Amino acid sequence: MEFKGSLVTIDRTLSEYNRGKSNSDFSTSSTSSQDTDSDSDSYQQKSSSQSEIETQSSDSNSDSEFVKKKNEQTNLEKPLSHFQLALKQLQLSSKPESLPCRETERKQILDFLTNAILKKKEGRSLYISGMPGTGKTATVQEIITELQNKGKKENFPKFRFVGINSAKLRSPNHLYHEIANELEIKRCNVSNSCKLLDQRFKRKSQNKEFIVLLIDEVDMLITRTQGVLYNIFNWPRLQNSNLVVVTISNTMDLPEKFLPKVRSRMGMLLISFMPYTRQQIQTIVQSRIEGLKIFSPDALELCARKVSAVSGDARRALEICQRAVEIASKRGKSLKVQMSHVQQATNELLSSNYVNIIKSLSFHEKMLLVSLLKVARKYSILVVEFSQLLQIYNQVCSLNSYKPLPFDLISKVCYRLVSSKLIISYGRNALYQSISLNVDSEDVMFALEKEKPFNTLI
Repeated sequence: MEFKGSLVTIDRTLSEYNRGKSNSDFSTSSTSSQDTDSDSDSYQQKSSSQSEIETQSSDSNSDSEFVKKKNEQTNLEKPLSHFQLALKQLQLSSKPESLPCRETERKQILDFLTNAILKKKEGRSLYISGMPGTGKTATVQEIITELQNKGKKENFPKFRFVGINSAKLRSPNHLYHEIANELEIKRCNVSNSCKLLDQRFKRKSQNKEFIVLLIDEVDMLITRTQGVLYNIFNWPRLQNSNLVVVTISNTMDLPEKFLPKVRSRMGMLLISFMPYTRQQIQTIVQSRIEGLKIFSPDALELCARKVSAVSGDARRALEICQRAVEIASKRGKSLKVQMSHVQQATNELLSSNYVNIIKSLSFHEKMLLVSLLKVARKYSILVVEFSQLLQIYNQVCSLNSYKPLPFDLISKVCYRLVSSKLIISYGRNALYQSISLNVDSEDVMFALEKEKPFNTLI
């Protein structure tokens, strides 16, 4: 009986379990279905949300790029300040539309080249001399550009321009190779370039192009035999050369050092570029900053006066003015460049490493350097023979009651100055070698302006 009741109890329990399991399965199925729907909705919401985020991010990136481009465009379109414009226009690399204060020299050079090209006259050569920074090379290059443009637009003969700077050559004889390369002469080298150029200038041809050859710093080509200089001035005299030669020198009396055979080949036209005066330097600077009332009249006059008193080098004036503008721009209160700015710029530019080297020289090293400076300023020349420098050195020492050094010792002094890179020597023979300053004359004057007796000698 108890067993039977137990079975009934077990059956009831199993029945309830099965019923509960069925309900549980249904509930689980329903819950699973709901969960699936919920997951699907959640996934859709998540996908939609992610899509919105991506869209927003894309829009944000697009806006960011737009803003960035707008800022860049704004920066490009942002007008420069008057200080920035002045700095840009005062740079040495900035080429003005025209060079002021050289109208007479420009007309002479233009007339010479125009007649030579139009009439194709042989034997035409032009010698231009002047101190550095007086506009020689810039004037010639401006005229060449004008004539080349004229040949493109008008009925003006076309020509080939070849420009060589002798100071960049390894030796005077390398000039032949540089010219041959510019003329595209095949199979040329340093040893046979001179011969090939002779053949080209002598060869007769109806279609031979006209050549304008510019040789800058021609004083670097001086040798004992002066063979390179002779060929330069002789080539235009060849009957079929179709060549005109323009030479530029930083030495005023270079023709006096030419051998008779070289002088006989030179043309008669000589043009001298004198150092710029105070008024001319003011005009040059004002032409660069035209429309910008950035310099006080006293400041500009101070710069012009300092430069004209030493060298008349327009490049140095532009450098001083550029530095003065930089100094003034850093002082927020300054709306114009004042005299104090120019004075500070002058002191900075002249206080170079060379100034410290000059100050540390021995007495006779300074005396020889001052003698070289006196020769350069007195005769308006940059390159002198050592024998001439020695003569001036002896005179300066004697006139000021100092005993000059003998030849062997002063030669060593000269060698030390060469080693210090304060001067440059050309040639092997000690007595006849050419000497030139390798530093600005302003540096020498600034270094010795307070030291006796040199401050009274310069």
